[in-house]
Amino acid sequence: MSSEEKDIPPNHKPENSNSKLTMLTLNMEQPKKPSSLLAAALKTASPQFAHDLARNRQLETPRAPMVTSPLQARRAVEERLPPATLHPRISIIGSVDFYNDESPALCDAIGKALARRVPDCCLMTGANSITQEKTALAFKKELESKQRSPRIFHLAPEGFQCDWEFGTHLTAGRSMEERRFLLATLADICISIEGGPGTVDEMEQALQAGKIIIPLGRTGGASNGMFGAPTAPRPSCVEESTWKLLFDTGASIQSSADAVVSIVEAILEGNHPKNNHKTPRLAQDAVEVLGEAIADAVGVTYTKRPTVSKDSPAYVEPTLSGCAHRVFRGSNHVTSGDSLGDIYLGPKSAAGRSALSDLQAANIGGIVNCTNTFPCYHQAGGIQYCTVAVNDECGADILTFLDGATNFLNMVLSRGASALVHCEMGVSRSSTVVMAYLIRFRNMTRDEAYLHIKARRPQASPNPGFWEQLNQFEKRCRGGNDGAPEEGGAVFDADWAKTSNAAFATCRETPEVLRANQAHRRLQDTSSEDHEQLLSVCLDFVWGRGVLDIDLDWLSFLCDELDQRNDRGWSASTVRGILFDHNSEFSGIWAGEVYEHQIQKVLRKLEG
Repeated sequence: MSSEEKDIPPNHKPENSNSKLTMLTLNMEQPKKPSSLLAAALKTASPQFAHDLARNRQLETPRAPMVTSPLQARRAVEERLPPATLHPRISIIGSVDFYNDESPALCDAIGKALARRVPDCCLMTGANSITQEKTALAFKKELESKQRSPRIFHLAPEGFQCDWEFGTHLTAGRSMEERRFLLATLADICISIEGGPGTVDEMEQALQAGKIIIPLGRTGGASNGMFGAPTAPRPSCVEESTWKLLFDTGASIQSSADAVVSIVEAILEGNHPKNNHKTPRLAQDAVEVLGEAIADAVGVTYTKRPTVSKDSPAYVEPTLSGCAHRVFRGSNHVTSGDSLGDIYLGPKSAAGRSALSDLQAANIGGIVNCTNTFPCYHQAGGIQYCTVAVNDECGADILTFLDGATNFLNMVLSRGASALVHCEMGVSRSSTVVMAYLIRFRNMTRDEAYLHIKARRPQASPNPGFWEQLNQFEKRCRGGNDGAPEEGGAVFDADWAKTSNAAFATCRETPEVLRANQAHRRLQDTSSEDHEQLLSVCLDFVWGRGVLDIDLDWLSFLCDELDQRNDRGWSASTVRGILFDHNSEFSGIWAGEVYEHQIQKVLRKLEG
C-alpha cells in the first residue's frame, strides 16, 4: 500500500511515508506463537472449542487464490465467509493510525462489547488500520477467554501482506480501491472510527449499497463528517438518545461503546433470524410486514402497493423446470400478422447449466441475468445475454440499468423470440426489470405492471428502493424521453459517464442495442472538439472506480466508436496525452493518485 492510499488527518505530514509499509509487509509464512492467554485457554478448553479453534488456525495461514476480476474477487471472498443468515457481518473501517487519544480505549471497549453481546457475528477488517486491529483483537481475546471461537476475517488486495497473527486472511481484489468496495459492500453493518479520505470512500460505497453505517463521531475524522464524508442516517429502530452518544465527547468510554453495540443489536433484532425468530429477515417477505419502517431505515419513500384480487384468473402454472412463470404473452399485445415473443420470470435455476433444452423448447432467444455472480451458461447455445449486475438492496441503483435492459427485451421480443428474466430467486431484481419493460413499451403504469406480474407470479416483489426507482422510471417515460435519463447541463459529464457505463455493462454482448442507448446516441451529435472532453470525463470515471477491467472495456468501446469519426488510433493517443499532461484537468483532480501500473494497464488495453 502506498502512502497516498492511507487515511491521513488534515495537516498531518508523516516523517517517513514508508514507515507503515515496512510494518505491514512482514512475511506471512513466519512461525506463529500462540499468546499466553490462548495457551492458558487451551488447557481448559472444551472439545468443541478446541475443534473450532483448530479449524480457524488452519484457515489463517493460506490466503485465497489470486483473482483476475472484481466479480471473481467478490465470489472468492463470499465463499470463505460464513453464511450471513447465521453470522451477521460487521466491518470496522477507520484510520490507519490513531489521532484521537481516546480511540484505543474505545476500540478495545467496542471489541469486548461485541464479543459479549453479539458473539456469533462475523467481524471483518481491511487489514491495514490500527482501529481495525485493536477492535478485532479485543473481540478475539474476549471470546477466547470464554472458550468461544471468534469469526474474524481480514480482507486485503493482492500482493498486500498483513502481519496480524489472528483471524483468517482473504485476498480481496487487486487494488486498495477494490478492497474498499468489497469491505464496504459485503458487510451488513459498518462501524467507523476516526477515518480519512479512504474511509470516506468506504462510507459512500456502503451507503450506496444500502448498508448501515454506525459513525463513532466523537473520534473525529470522517466519522464526524470531515473530508466531505456523507452523513450516515440514523436507522428508525435506533433511539435518538442512543445515536447522540456516538458524538458525545463528554460521555464515558464504556457508554459510547455500549451505544455502538446497542445500535448493532437494534438493527439485527429486526433483520436477522438468529437474534429474533419471530421477526422476518429484511427480505421480500418482510417488505409487506415492516413496510414503512424498512423504507425509513434505508432512506426511501414507502408507498403502499396495490393488492391482487384473490379470485384473479391470471395465475399461470410454472414452467422452465417448474420454477419460472410466463408473465407476458406477446400474442395478446399485437395486431394480426405481427409477431411478439413472451417474457418468462424466474430464479437462476431456470437458466442453469442443464436448462438449455427447456429454454430452446420455450423459444428463449434472450436472457436478462440480474445477478452479480451467476454465470451466463447458454451463450454458446445461441442465446443472447443482457446483464443487470446489481445487488438486491434497497440502496442499489437499478434505475441506471433499466434503459439498456428494456431495450434488450424489446429487441428480442420484436424478433418473435421469447425472453427469460432471472435473478437469484425471481423476486425483486428480475420483477423490477420486467415491470420497467411493461411501463416503457406496453404503456402500463407502475401499479398496473405490478398487478400484472404479481397475478402471474405471486412471489414477485421489488424491494422498496427498486419500487421507488420504478416510480422515477415511469415519470421519465411519461415525460417524453422514452425512459432514458433526462438530458441537460454539459454534453459529457459524470452523469453521462455513469449512464453510458451502465449501458455497456448491460448490453455489451448486443452492440446494436448498446448503440441505440441514448447515452451513446449522443456521440453522433458531437464534433471532434468534444471528443477530448469526453475522454477526460471517461478517465475521471475510470479512476474513480479503481481502474477496473470492465471499465477499461467500456473505455475501449468508446475509443473505437470515436476512431470511426477520427483517425484510427486517435483516441488512444489522446488518452496518452491526457494521462501524461501534468497540467490537464484530469491530472489536477487525481494528483498523487495516478500510478504507473494503472497508466500502463490503460495503455495496454487501448494500444495493444
